[in-house]
Amino acid sequence: KHWDEDIRVGVAEDAPELLLTQSNVAYLKSSPWRPGTNLNDVATLEWCVQQLNRMRVDKIIVGETRGKELFNFLQAANSGCEGSLTTLHATSPKLCLQKMSQFVVQAMPQPVRVANQNIANTVDLIIQLEKLPNGSHKVTSIEEVSEILGNDETASIATTPLVAYK
Repeated sequence: KHWDEDIRVGVAEDAPELLLTQSNVAYLKSSPWRPGTNLNDVATLEWCVQQLNRMRVDKIIVGETRGKELFNFLQAANSGCEGSLTTLHATSPKLCLQKMSQFVVQAMPQPVRVANQNIANTVDLIIQLEKLPNGSHKVTSIEEVSEILGNDETASIATTPLVAYK
């Protein structure tokens, strides 16, 4: 499915991999620090996501989330960029949520319960893609993220399995 042409999409990536056919797309590529690089020439993925927030895009796609940029992604998705997408590398939806929680706390120190509440209020679905032994890729599960947390301070986020590949 395509988004309407009047939808402005922002894409932030470390390595350019996505090429959207839509005409109204802003691409930002990170440029991490390397020895000999001037600090003014550094553009982290976190910085790229912050800039997309300032550009007032309607949707944000982060090619691969591996750290603090998730906090900025969640802020955008919570404030007008509904339907935004990102990827994380995890072996299960539950581990994906744990990584998200770690990334949010890393970016903005806060109680895990607060980070999990923010994630639960923002993320709707986790789609697990796996590479099978024959080399093909399959969607192995789709889980809906619940806004319901446990009662303790480290409350984890509940999910409801919608699809499971056997």
